[in-house]
Amino acid sequence: MLELAVGVLNVSKYGYKFQGIGNYKDDVQFIFENTLSEMSLSVRGYDIDVQTEISVWLNGQLIGHLEKSENRKFAVTTIDFPSKALGIGSNILSFEQRRSGWSWGITDLLLTQPDPIVTPEIPNKAPILAVGEDITITTGDTVRIAVQAQDDGPASELVYLWTLDGSTVSNAMAFDYVDAATGVYEFTVTVSDAEAAVSSDTIQVTVNDAPMNSLPSLDGFELVFNEDFNGTELDRSKWDSALLWGPYLSINNEQQMYVDSLGMHDGFSHSPFELTGETLKIKATAVSETLSPPPRPAEDSPLWNPRSYSEYSYNATTETQPGYDESKVDYLSGILTTYGSFKTTHGYFETRAKLPAGKGLWPAFWLLPTHYVEDIPEIDVMEFLGDKVDRIYHTYHYFDPSDNWRKTSTPSFQSTAVDWTTSFHTFGMAWSPTEIIWYVDGKEARRVSSADYLIAKQSMYLIINLAVGGSWPGAPDADTEFPAEFEIDYIRAYKRKLSTPVNLNRDFQMVFNDEFEGSQIDADKWTSHFLWGPYLPMNQEKQYYVDALASDAALPYSPFSLEDGKLTITARAADDPDGIQPPTELPEINDPVWLANPGFQRLPDRYTAPEYTSGILTSYESFKFAYGYAEIRAKVPKGDGLWPAFWMLNGYYVSQQPEIDIMEMRGEDTSLNLHSYHRYGPTGHQSDSYETRFGETSGDYSDDFHTYAAHWQPDSITWYIDGQPVHTYRGEDVGYQLMYVLLNLAVGGAFNTVDIDPAALPASYVIDYVRVYQELGKE
Repeated sequence: MLELAVGVLNVSKYGYKFQGIGNYKDDVQFIFENTLSEMSLSVRGYDIDVQTEISVWLNGQLIGHLEKSENRKFAVTTIDFPSKALGIGSNILSFEQRRSGWSWGITDLLLTQPDPIVTPEIPNKAPILAVGEDITITTGDTVRIAVQAQDDGPASELVYLWTLDGSTVSNAMAFDYVDAATGVYEFTVTVSDAEAAVSSDTIQVTVNDAPMNSLPSLDGFELVFNEDFNGTELDRSKWDSALLWGPYLSINNEQQMYVDSLGMHDGFSHSPFELTGETLKIKATAVSETLSPPPRPAEDSPLWNPRSYSEYSYNATTETQPGYDESKVDYLSGILTTYGSFKTTHGYFETRAKLPAGKGLWPAFWLLPTHYVEDIPEIDVMEFLGDKVDRIYHTYHYFDPSDNWRKTSTPSFQSTAVDWTTSFHTFGMAWSPTEIIWYVDGKEARRVSSADYLIAKQSMYLIINLAVGGSWPGAPDADTEFPAEFEIDYIRAYKRKLSTPVNLNRDFQMVFNDEFEGSQIDADKWTSHFLWGPYLPMNQEKQYYVDALASDAALPYSPFSLEDGKLTITARAADDPDGIQPPTELPEINDPVWLANPGFQRLPDRYTAPEYTSGILTSYESFKFAYGYAEIRAKVPKGDGLWPAFWMLNGYYVSQQPEIDIMEMRGEDTSLNLHSYHRYGPTGHQSDSYETRFGETSGDYSDDFHTYAAHWQPDSITWYIDGQPVHTYRGEDVGYQLMYVLLNLAVGGAFNTVDIDPAALPASYVIDYVRVYQELGKE
C-alpha cells in the first residue's frame, strides 16, 4: 500500500494508460496517519469522462468522486473528509475506477489539515474503561476514552452510548484509534451545550458489547433459507459438496480438490467439514504420504451421478485439454452449494464467519446462476486473500456467451480493517432488479446499479468454500499454516414479505411495460414471431402469424394497429380483402429470409397454406425475467374458434421448460377463463389447470376490459383477475428459469372445442397495457 504524508505534495502519477503509467487499472490505495478530526484532499484527475467514473473512498466509506475533465486533460478536485469516516491513526484512502479498462490518472495529491488545537481537557493517556463501565462528562468538556475489549473483539463489535437522564442521545460505532496488539479502542467525546440542554449539564458514556448479529434493517423481509450449523452432521437436504462439474475439474489454477463428502466421496476417510455444535469449519489440509486425494471412479461408475441434476465431468485427457492430474492436487478442502435445494432471484443474503490468515488461502461466499444461458452472472459477496488480512473484496461479474464469453466486471471493491481474521464478521448482500448492495458488519460497503451494469436477473444459488492457491491468491508459502480453517456461524437468505393480494405500489417495481401510446409497435420491446418462425404450425392452429416487425415488414398489411393508447390484434380470413393471403408455400431454400432469420424452422412437409392471419407479440429479444408479477389489461373477442391468450414461456429449453398460461379463453365461451402451469418433471410433461367463471352476473369477459395477472414466486404461482387472486399452485417444481411474455390471438387449434365461425371474423383482441413487476430491494 502506498504512503501519503500529510502536508506534502505528492507529484507522482498513478492510474492506467496515463502518460506511460499502467500499474493501476482498477484502483489505487494509500495509507496516511492522522491526529486530528479535520482534513481535506486536493488531487488532479486526468481524463475523467463522467462524474461518477472515479469514486473516492476513505476507510471503506464513499466520500465523493473526481471532477469530470475534458478528454485527456486535467481537473482539480477538492474533498473535505467527513469526520465520521476519518480516524485517528492509520487511514486508508482509495480511488476506484468504475469501468475496468478505461484510461484515467491522478497526480498532485495533497492532504491538508488545520493547525492542531491543544485541548487541555484531553489527557495524554485515555482512561481505560472495562466493557459495561461508564464515565460522566461535564458540558463543554472534550475527553478521550478508551475501552479494553473482551476477548480482543474488534471495534465493530463494540458500541458506546451517550445517555442524558436515562435517554440515549447518540449511538456511535466509529473509533478514532485501534491498537490491535492490546485490543484497546479509543474515541473522543465532546459534550456541547445543545446535547446537555434538555435538563442536565452532564452526559454519561457507557461502552457495551454490540449485538453479535448486527444486520442492516430487514424490516419487511422474511427468512427463506437458514443454516445455523448446530447439528452434528451436514444437512443433506440443504447442501451439495461439489460444484456442478464435480471434484475432478479444477478452475482458476487452484491447487485444492473439494472432497465431495455428500456425493461421490461419501464414506471417504477424510472430510474437510467439522461441525463444532455451533459452527462449521471448512478445513484445507495438505496432501501427504498418509492423505491422498480420493481415487477417481471409473468413467462408467454410477458415482458420477450422485443426484439427478449432476453434470459431473470425468475430465479425461484430450488433444485440447490436459485432463485430471492427481499430482497437481496439493490440498484437500471443502465447498458447499445450495444448487439442489435453494435457488432464488433477489433478496438479502448473509453469512457470519471467521476468516483464515495465510498466503494462498482464498475463502469466499458467492452466488452463481442455475443455467449458463445469457449474461452469466456471478455475485461475490465476500472474497478474501489470506496474505492481505486488512481487506476483503466484493465483486460482480457477468459474461456474454454469444460474444466468446466476454466478461464485464465491477472493480473488486475493498472493505478495509486492521485485521479481518481475528474474530467473526458478517458479510451480506442485497440484490434487487436494479441494484446490488454489499454490507459488512451491518453497514453498507458498496453499491452498484443498473445505470452502470446489467444487474443479474437469473435465479442463483449460494456457495461457500475455501480454495487454496490459484491465479489470484498465488500458492501458499512456508508461513501458511495447515490445516487452515474457514469457520462459519450461519448462512441466511431473506425475501421481501408480500401481502395477498399483492400490493404493487408498496412491494414492487415495474421492470417492463408497454402502454401502447405511440402510433407503431415498439420494435425494441417486441418481436412478432415465435422463436421457430412463422412457418411451423403449432397446436393444430389455423392462422399464419404475420411477422410484421421482421420477415413480413415489407408487406402492405399488419395485424397490429395502435390507437388511443391501445393495441389491437386482428384475426382475418385469408380471403379477407382488407388483409393478405398467407404464403402458399415456404420461401425457396436460398431466399434471404432464411439467412436473415437463422432460427426459423423450414419443414416443408408440415406447412400448408393457413386459412387465417393473425398476430403474436413476444418479449423474447428484449426482456426475460425470473419471478415477478405479470399483468395485461385487455378486452377479448367472442366467436367460435377464437383463442386469445397472455402467457409466459421459458427462454431456453433446459430443465423444467415451464410455461405459465396467465389467461387463455375460448371464443365460444368467453365467460370461462383458464389458467395453467405446464412443466417437465421426472415423469415427463405435467400440467395443472384451473378455471374461473365470470361470475353470477350476466355478461362475460368479452364485454369490457379486465386485468389478468400471475404472481410467480419460488414455490407458488397465483393467478389474478381484476386484482383479486383466483387460483394458486404450490409445489417444489415451480419453475425458476428465465421466462418471457407473449400475447396472441390464435384461430382454431386443439384448445378449441368447436369449429371456427366465419361470421366471427375479423376479430379484435384489444390490449390497454402489458406490465411486469419484480420485488423492491432494500430501501
